[in-house]
Amino acid sequence: MSKELYLIRHGQTESNVNKLTIGHTDIGLTEHGTQEVRELALHLQSLNVLPSMIYSSPLLRARRTAEILQTTLGGSLCFDERLKEINYGDYEGSTRDVLWELEFGYHIEKMRAGNAETVQEVEKRISEFMESLIDNTETTLVVAHGMILSVFSQVLLGLDRSFSTVQALKNADYNYFSVEVNSERMLIVMRTQMNSLRGRLEFRR
Repeated sequence: MSKELYLIRHGQTESNVNKLTIGHTDIGLTEHGTQEVRELALHLQSLNVLPSMIYSSPLLRARRTAEILQTTLGGSLCFDERLKEINYGDYEGSTRDVLWELEFGYHIEKMRAGNAETVQEVEKRISEFMESLIDNTETTLVVAHGMILSVFSQVLLGLDRSFSTVQALKNADYNYFSVEVNSERMLIVMRTQMNSLRGRLEFRR
């Protein structure tokens, strides 16, 4: 039986507006961010998306996004530490130029040098989280952050975990996956729809 999986990025924050590098720093949504999440909720409602579960990063920007979605769409809400954004360590709060030098977190050596989390460490916790989805047979929403959801999508699609294959989402947008579980109890992608509401995010310095 196929499972419906929606990977959703949180709404806009002040750090997005100011183009700052933010990982574990806990900040909320802007007024615009709140509004664009409400628009996303109505869009999903128009598609008759009825989640049985909404999993969310516990960080405030994702938490608030998930709460708004739950109000409109229903479903049980669960906060999971494994869905937190990558920890940028000493680079937290840096400018966008620094983020480019880090390849948004994919540059392993520079991330280690800054006491930050590596993409391999992110993949480990994402893979552990994915295992918990195997026995869920219904529609699931996962609300998290840009880097986390890029790695999540790369794992599902079998892509290299590198900046060259980054799966970027705009704020309050989502990637859709129809998945099935194979005989080895692994999630296999049957159908996708990427950057489903707001179009592909183009990287510019």
